[in-house]
Amino acid sequence: MKSHRIIVMLISLAIAGVTYGQASFEPACVAAEDVLFIEASANAATFSWLAPGLGSSWHIEIGKIGFEPGQAQFTRKYYFRQLEQGNTCTFTAEGLKADTPYMIYVRSSCGMYNFSDWSTPVMFQTARY
Repeated sequence: MKSHRIIVMLISLAIAGVTYGQASFEPACVAAEDVLFIEASANAATFSWLAPGLGSSWHIEIGKIGFEPGQAQFTRKYYFRQLEQGNTCTFTAEGLKADTPYMIYVRSSCGMYNFSDWSTPVMFQTARY
């Protein structure tokens, strides 16, 4: 029973981002939620998502339908930093091709080597003209 209490305490410390002695625990990095496609022009598309965790920096990958994030298969890769505190992020991806179907994935960055999982993909298409 004693070992179970220690594990629960270590998990609690990890979630809180507490440092004890030489052990350092990064807080959990929570994934973006409800990624939404808002609108598209011929060469750009705008999205929003909920930011429920500690992340204020975001990795965004956009690619052809069916691509896997984090595998260098993307068409465009962006790094976005939210400057204002709040739960909703809005981002416009530029440099896209007209009349082309794409997918977008978003993940939060909570510090060096501390990333969330990728969001559920969202499909969209840029405008013809």
